Amino acid sequence: MLKTAELLIFNVTTRQLVRRVNLDALLPNQPHFANDVAVDAQGNAYITDSVSPVIYKVTSDGQASILVNDPRFSGSGFNLNGIVYHPDGYLIVAKSNEGKLFKVNLSNNVITEITGFGTLSGADGMTLFVTDLYVVHGRTQVSRLRSLDNWQTASIIKTDRIGYDQATTNVEVGGKIYTLNARIGEVGAAAAAMNPGLLQARDYTIQQFK
Repeated sequence: MLKTAELLIFNVTTRQLVRRVNLDALLPNQPHFANDVAVDAQGNAYITDSVSPVIYKVTSDGQASILVNDPRFSGSGFNLNGIVYHPDGYLIVAKSNEGKLFKVNLSNNVITEITGFGTLSGADGMTLFVTDLYVVHGRTQVSRLRSLDNWQTASIIKTDRIGYDQATTNVEVGGKIYTLNARIGEVGAAAAAMNPGLLQARDYTIQQFK
């Protein structure tokens, strides 16, 4: 049983570990796989769990709780994955195995599915930049989504499929979106075989959205 749900907080200046926050105990006797994290303007962190149907909240002083526990986040394989915080006071989360996006209102914890774009199978890491959401999916592409109704619905305005290889997540730097080709398949194979030597001798690569 997977039992990996923990938040590690580092000081980016000193590179020292500041705090470890155990999330497993919030939902005992359940499998866990803490996946992605987003931070709001108050310093609260929100963490997705890919095998239990929950989103965790950790306050700036390290107090942990379950923000939502919802059956819509259940399913086979990997469920919740990428997460971003929207400055209007809600989260957008990706459900990987169904290619869905959900909006979680932080004022009342109401969850609604975002519709209008079809599906993003294998949805993974996401970046919200200005008005658009960049979603890594299928490990081979990144789609740029835009909403005109505060993320009740959204549409895909562009998909970039060039140069992505086992891509997992992305980030905005200097007004551009960069995606990590994380070699996740190789890492998984090496972990399953308990043999780090299976990793190919090549570096991770970064791909810019075009």
